[in-house]
Amino acid sequence: MVRTVRTVPEKLIDRLLTLYLITDALKYIKFLGETRVQKLVFLSERSMLKEYEKGFNYSYIKLDWGPFSPDLRADLGSLIEQEFLGIRTLETDNGAIQGYLIANEVKTLFDDFKEILQRNDHFLEAIRRVNREYARDSLKRLLRRVYAMPHPYLKRRTIASLAPRNPILYPIESKKASRVFEITPEELDDLEMYLDKELSMRLEEAMKDAKTRHLLSHREVFGTL
Repeated sequence: MVRTVRTVPEKLIDRLLTLYLITDALKYIKFLGETRVQKLVFLSERSMLKEYEKGFNYSYIKLDWGPFSPDLRADLGSLIEQEFLGIRTLETDNGAIQGYLIANEVKTLFDDFKEILQRNDHFLEAIRRVNREYARDSLKRLLRRVYAMPHPYLKRRTIASLAPRNPILYPIESKKASRVFEITPEELDDLEMYLDKELSMRLEEAMKDAKTRHLLSHREVFGTL
């Protein structure tokens, strides 16, 4: 049975790795749109799954432009909303297209979670390998190369041969993985706070409110002396 619902830790790890992939890919190509990101993440996760390694946790189906993950699209939207990604528009002969920009805050994120990234450099290297091989491709060539690839699970089938909306790839369970992205519960809490600015603001307000209540109570006590 294919499991498609990600846990909260899986979502956080996916968003961190996606930011890393986009940052690294922009070293090779100046304009990076969603279609290319979808394919680069797919290729990275595919390379990890070949070794039974659990880094990315996206499920992919086939659409008109090849492998597509609704969860990745949602994560990209969240990263834009949280202002880790920006959008730039490029006018072409076929109309306007949009690409991603990395916000300055991403560098701070990588600095603050440097130990996590260093600990999991094996997964980052898988991403870097994919970017080195595919990021410079024209979109047409990239799609052609992806379509020609064998299906990860179906023998003698290519991605091009699949009907629309057929599953292509899904994440491996931790118990079946030879290697899992390493992050502690405390680090996950910190990462969630960092990637969810609304949650961070609510917690900060709650802490201020608790501190104020404590101070008022303290004054009331000493006011009776």
